[in-house]
Amino acid sequence: MTTAKRACGKRRRYTRVISCIWLACGVLLLARFSCAAPYVFSFFRDNGEAGVHLALSEDALNWREINGGRPVLIPRVGGRLTRDPSVCRGPDGVFHMVWTTSWKDKGFGVAHSTNLLDWSEQRFVPVNEDEPKARNTWAPEIFYDGATGQYVVIWATTIEGLFPETQVQGDKGHNHRIYATTTRDFETWTPKRLFYDGGFNVIDAFLFKKDGRYGMLVKDETVEPVARKNLRVVWSEGGVMGPWGAAGPAFTDNREAWAEGPAVIRGGDRWLVYYDKYNKGGYGAVETRDYVSFSPVAVTLPKGIRHGTIVEVDAATARALEAHDRRVEWNPVVPDTIADPTVVNFDGTYYLYATTDVDQELRVSGIPVVWKSRDLLNWSFDGSLMPDLDWTAPDRKYWAPGRVLRRQEAGAWKYYLFFTCEGPTYVAVADRPEGPFRLANGENAEIGRNRAKGVVPDIDGCPFVDDDGKATIFWRKRQAGRLRDDWLGLEGAPVTIKTRSGAYSEGPFMIKRGGIYYYFYTLSGHVDYRNAYLMSKVSPLGPFTTPDEDVVVRSDLAGGVWGPGHGFAFEAPGKDEWHFAYLEFGLGGTTRQVFIDRMAFNPDGTVRPVRVSRQGLGPQTGVRDPGNLAEFAAVEVSSARPVRIAKGRMGPIDYPGDAPKGVELLRAESYAGANATDASNGTRWWAEAKDALPWLTVDLGAVREVGRCELAFIFPTRGHAWTLERSEDGRVWQLGGSQTERAARSPHVAAAVGRARYLRVRVLAGEPGLWSFKAFQR
Repeated sequence: MTTAKRACGKRRRYTRVISCIWLACGVLLLARFSCAAPYVFSFFRDNGEAGVHLALSEDALNWREINGGRPVLIPRVGGRLTRDPSVCRGPDGVFHMVWTTSWKDKGFGVAHSTNLLDWSEQRFVPVNEDEPKARNTWAPEIFYDGATGQYVVIWATTIEGLFPETQVQGDKGHNHRIYATTTRDFETWTPKRLFYDGGFNVIDAFLFKKDGRYGMLVKDETVEPVARKNLRVVWSEGGVMGPWGAAGPAFTDNREAWAEGPAVIRGGDRWLVYYDKYNKGGYGAVETRDYVSFSPVAVTLPKGIRHGTIVEVDAATARALEAHDRRVEWNPVVPDTIADPTVVNFDGTYYLYATTDVDQELRVSGIPVVWKSRDLLNWSFDGSLMPDLDWTAPDRKYWAPGRVLRRQEAGAWKYYLFFTCEGPTYVAVADRPEGPFRLANGENAEIGRNRAKGVVPDIDGCPFVDDDGKATIFWRKRQAGRLRDDWLGLEGAPVTIKTRSGAYSEGPFMIKRGGIYYYFYTLSGHVDYRNAYLMSKVSPLGPFTTPDEDVVVRSDLAGGVWGPGHGFAFEAPGKDEWHFAYLEFGLGGTTRQVFIDRMAFNPDGTVRPVRVSRQGLGPQTGVRDPGNLAEFAAVEVSSARPVRIAKGRMGPIDYPGDAPKGVELLRAESYAGANATDASNGTRWWAEAKDALPWLTVDLGAVREVGRCELAFIFPTRGHAWTLERSEDGRVWQLGGSQTERAARSPHVAAAVGRARYLRVRVLAGEPGLWSFKAFQR
């Protein structure tokens, strides 16, 4: 056994021992700490730029993150952070959340939800706007007071010049006190008032009610002459608004960790107080019956958790959160960043030709491949369309393949691929749909370097062959022309197709149904990308009519689909069933992915607006991946990149239904290991760039006879080498499969893996990450 294997085995044994100890502590505590209902922990990570995350627990001790580790709310107001989220549930069942929006804002954020997943429009409450010397608005905490029927929000603020007796320089001049405002409807807020002055620098106040008496946990933020940085209890001598008595002694030990961000759970006559170990990382918890004596308890929490709060939920809400966490979305259809799709069916197999994105803007394109599928659900590729060319060269970029045509020549099928490279649209020919392709009117070395070899002089050329065999080609900026019979050049002069909007247009294509020609084209770009169309009953070149509702593919911001652009409509063979494939904006630039949704027609032949979605088509035959043992399995990884934030701004073209001009959108992408087993092609594990030996381990939950594993790596066209190890106990590992030479394909397959509970992938070459990991019973 190698040193690495022995170390891994030791780590696994150590983890199992600690888990057993913590589980025993949890069981013992559970006998003493009764929970009336499930709980949800809301928290943030890092600096709060990614959004609010949730974890769920039935025993108040062991927490598991939900929503695949993705945030449920992304910051959109103030300084656009979501630090210190505080959630409470009102008597009407609605959840209300407040949070810190930045280090220096003069207010806090607020939003509302009925299910903790879908949140209302965020609003900024400028409680300190009238205070020119207010430096901040930190850690707002929301509390519903049944006695007065109002919501109380308290927070910490430093107002320069106030409370000089506790002013210090060691805390960057901060000298906080707790302030408050109240509301009944979240529309009208009372003027802020000083809520608590205990004679010391204080932050992170948390309200609770015990035996009819109001209590508050606070963090003593004193720095000089000795740093306290601990939690204390304060009791009201009146109602929820005070007055407040003297703070009790610290119940956390600042020698063990500086504590802040307290959050309380009640179970019967006992209470759990969670707190953030600010200077150490991680979280702690103590148990108390009387808020006088406290004892530590063992809890398990998601990694990286920061200051949050806990809210009790009903069983139905918990089940809905669980169901959402396991919900399978069929879009994107391909586990890779690709764009500009066209889909054709030859002899019962669908072929998807597309631009390969490599997240380097337009500087470099990906390697051209064709994805194949028989069910529009499970896609694969193996090798490049033109393996003799270096497509990583910055002066040769492959974009926007149009519809692939085929015809018989000398008794054999020939396949014609129209694609863009460095300006013109070229044509290549092959004996098979997957290639290898060669330039139809020259040598492959001329592609992108001899513009005269292009069929049309611009990008996005997409051909259409009519019933009489005559071909037409459409390209960017509403250009169209007849193709010669050899498909290698134009016959006559091109024409310009007139459309209702004069906005920038690309990605055109044509289909024919029921004797009607449909000319589709895009408008604008980025997050306000959309597809519109014209109709003609005469010819592929018109004259055209414009339907009343001509924009049929547009963003669904509520559904999380941005910028459905450059697309293609195709029919299921032998059926009048149509689908629309399109690129989705992703994180912007060249991070796009391909979605497919249904397209239908009205009785008069007009196209119904396509419902773009993340649900997609779903299984067309049978059940998706029957017997996938790894679906939603627990995962450990060597490392994961931090959450990435993307922004976009809508720039509508004044069509009905457009979002207001200038609306800004934000999107966060997590690279957690759990993304590899969540049954989604839109989430991925991505190891840190500095990770020298990246690995991912999947726990199947029990020993299984594993037949094969499928590995969909990120940036698969660049090629990967890997090993797959198997283990029944997490200590002894055996080789279950490998790819020692770098190969461009997806998925990579390990066959006849063998008996295993744990499966570990090591990435030896290629980008260190996985869109998906699947394992199937032998």
